[in-house]
Amino acid sequence: MKKNIIIAIIISATGLSASAQTDTTINKNVVVVREYNPTISDANKINLIPEIQKPEIKTPTFSYSFFTHPLETSFEIIPLTPATLSSEPRRDYDQNYISLGGGNYSSLFGELFYNAFHSDKHSLSFFANNRSSFGKVKMEDGSKNDATFVKNNLLLAYKHQFWGTYLTANLGFSNHNYRYFGYQTIKPDSVSYMALNDTNNVVLNQADITYPNQKPGYASFKANFVFATNPSIYDETAYKAELYYDHFFTRMDFKEDLIGLKGFFEKPVGDNLAGGALDVQYGMYNVPDTALYKDFNNFTYIDFSPYFKLNRNTWNLKLGLNAFFNIQKDKTDYLVTPDIDFNFNLIEKLFTAHLMAGGNYRLNDYRNSIQINPYMTPELNVMPTQIPLSLEAGLTGQLTPKIVFNGSVNFSIVKNNPFYINEFYITDTSQVSSVAYSNQFTAVYDDMNVLTVKAAIDYAGNDRYSFGASGAYYNYALDNLEYAWHLPDYEIKVYGSFVPYRNVTVNVDFTTISKREALTQDAIGSGVTERTQLKAVYDLSLSGEYQYNNRLSASLNLNNILSSNYYYWNGYPSFGFNVLAGVKYRF
Repeated sequence: MKKNIIIAIIISATGLSASAQTDTTINKNVVVVREYNPTISDANKINLIPEIQKPEIKTPTFSYSFFTHPLETSFEIIPLTPATLSSEPRRDYDQNYISLGGGNYSSLFGELFYNAFHSDKHSLSFFANNRSSFGKVKMEDGSKNDATFVKNNLLLAYKHQFWGTYLTANLGFSNHNYRYFGYQTIKPDSVSYMALNDTNNVVLNQADITYPNQKPGYASFKANFVFATNPSIYDETAYKAELYYDHFFTRMDFKEDLIGLKGFFEKPVGDNLAGGALDVQYGMYNVPDTALYKDFNNFTYIDFSPYFKLNRNTWNLKLGLNAFFNIQKDKTDYLVTPDIDFNFNLIEKLFTAHLMAGGNYRLNDYRNSIQINPYMTPELNVMPTQIPLSLEAGLTGQLTPKIVFNGSVNFSIVKNNPFYINEFYITDTSQVSSVAYSNQFTAVYDDMNVLTVKAAIDYAGNDRYSFGASGAYYNYALDNLEYAWHLPDYEIKVYGSFVPYRNVTVNVDFTTISKREALTQDAIGSGVTERTQLKAVYDLSLSGEYQYNNRLSASLNLNNILSSNYYYWNGYPSFGFNVLAGVKYRF
């Protein structure tokens, strides 16, 4: 690993989109269905340092995604990502706090937020948290496996406010250690295995297979620096430049370094806007010297998106394109897609609609892939995915002053989408039909068309209660594969918040996700394809907080109340009914 990296900072012109649709009363941004990452009961998440961005004054919209993510244990939280802090902090800068707690499955958690100082020009804050469990989970054969995990996050965030501009600097560290605890049919005492999906027919010795008693894990050190204009005056030129560095490494001695520069530039042209966005990344790999790690090449990734926006009183139209380039030593992959977004009023102040045509390119780099599926084989290099065309029509409306809804229909053409299946091995080299699978996952690829229908409705209620529901339906048309492995057909969520008594807040959340198909035996070599259906998710969770005074509060979380035995990935069952209780002290 090189200790010194010389960074050539590229000054680029890029842009933040906005619109002139200023006359609207729909001020509640309804998130219909988040990216398929159903953390069944999310713990509190905070963003400590805001990156103030020039807002788009248009119809509230939502992003779509059909790329699978693992079902998280119900009391885990999504790791804090300093490089993407973008929203306002949820807590007062002067409200430092520490929280501690625990529950069954030998679970523990702790958080600390400390604001060193805060003024009109400067702020410096520190955040740390830990989520861990040392419990066991019942497996398919009746045994219990150790499902230990430990997650830690640290963040140091600084902001300096100038007149009209600001500078932020974030330094963060995170790590996630866990076990391959999932059920498998491979027996650790076997002498050797042959990888069915290995084109070289490499015979793997016992030492090459990772078993449940080994502890995988990964960690990341991140730093980012942002210099940008404040969006206080919309008629002025706006810009933003962000320089970031991410050092990622695993316990399997795999290292990936990412250096990047991204930003935007936007300038008014009469009543309209012209601008563009640019993201340039350079990735470097340092992998173990073994035949299992192959095809990991350093890369340069460029995403350039120029556009022009027409703004009128009742509509706005964005005309642009997205140009993606993935440059490696032996090949260059590129994709050019439209970037068109038309927003207009159907009924002023009540109903707005949007039509969109776009596309995307996903690197599927190692750090993102292992966070999506931490149980993938340590040497897996997931290939990039292209979305050459994505068409969407959406509608947002206000039925009453307290009821808003949001819905959309999306059709996407996807090339080379990864689907995770268990790694297969031949347990007896004299009989190719003797197939077993491990508790690690590899990827198979296919092209497909995806139809996505999403809808949500929210009732604001009053200060004492609010509730809502959201849902999504997915239809996959695959070219070659029989099923979209591990992807759901639908997901529905119903949620509410209540204040039954003074200083008491109660949140209820019910999530259901359809059955999903998993491959349990490959047709390659054996001539047989077998599959299993992962049970549908029915998860009911309840959380409450009691505010004793301005400094002291207590919380209680009841997760998976129905004790539904659903699966993250094939062979990986969830925890059953689990309880977390904690206290928080503000200082």
